Amino acid sequence: MANMLFTPVPRKLKHLIMDVESGKLGLPELQRGYVWKPVKVRNLLDSMLKGYPIGYLMLWESSDNPDKSSQIGVDNKAYVSAKSLVVDGQQRLTSLYAVMRGKEIIDEKFNAKPIIISFNPLSRELRVGDNGTKRGAEWIYDISEVFLNEARSYAYVSEAVQSIAESREKAGGILADDEKQLIQQNIMDLLSLGDFSIPTLEIIGDADEEDVADIFVRVNSGGTPLGEDDFILTLVSVYWQEGRQKIEDFCRSAKTPKEGTAYNFLFQPSPTHIVRIAMTFGFKRARLRYAYMMLRGRDFEKGVYSMIRKGFMLTTLYLMGGNTWIITISYGNGVF
Repeated sequence: MANMLFTPVPRKLKHLIMDVESGKLGLPELQRGYVWKPVKVRNLLDSMLKGYPIGYLMLWESSDNPDKSSQIGVDNKAYVSAKSLVVDGQQRLTSLYAVMRGKEIIDEKFNAKPIIISFNPLSRELRVGDNGTKRGAEWIYDISEVFLNEARSYAYVSEAVQSIAESREKAGGILADDEKQLIQQNIMDLLSLGDFSIPTLEIIGDADEEDVADIFVRVNSGGTPLGEDDFILTLVSVYWQEGRQKIEDFCRSAKTPKEGTAYNFLFQPSPTHIVRIAMTFGFKRARLRYAYMMLRGRDFEKGVYSMIRKGFMLTTLYLMGGNTWIITISYGNGVF
């Protein structure tokens, strides 16, 4: 039997969310851009509410000793380096994190927007938020408020019941006692999704970077296909989100045939090309396996981790992005 690169570990959703908040679990906001449609988020939550399985998450331990002294990204987080990265399940976990914490997502065009999912506590129906659910007296327009009121759940549920009862009375009806109990139960069931158990496959920390890259490309639970560019950008965005966007903007510009862009009719660079260039010029190594290692702060020869080496790689990309190094690809006029 082949050696297993991963260990199966069941995790509660609320614990995964807490790890994302602390920065212990790397969930880059800009990984691929968020591509799910709101209806997919609605269907995901509906499956969970019905007790259906929603697939597994695959995590990869990114370093041996994450530093808890600083921050990562734009939010205040306890870890400067994520202990684990999401290899498979990025979109699902991003969706759940955004909904349960009321966070905006970043779409493929880098626009920030919320995910609005509405809930009818009488019928137990979930629906993508629209004007109908916003005006509907018996709808909770944005379920994020349910999860954000977890600390005062009893008071929140009582207020919700009272609000629906008053709306019913204004319409000339009465909210029956069994309906009040149903509302209470359904809201509490929605809130209990935080205890939903999600199987996770945790790849061992010293797994070869090329093996993990191959896993990243091959395995994504039927989601949007992934490639090497996605893997490279995931590693970059965990530690330097602005740089991730800069690389993507340049590559997108290089595909636009108009004045002032980096367009080249002979060749359109990808993020992988940019990272290869950084590795070649800065470290005299062009193979992607060395880029993977460097972005994780791993020594080429000894295999040990070092934040200094990771800093070298990010500094190299930063200098390129700041035009300290002028890169002209083929006969193009693009500058990165």
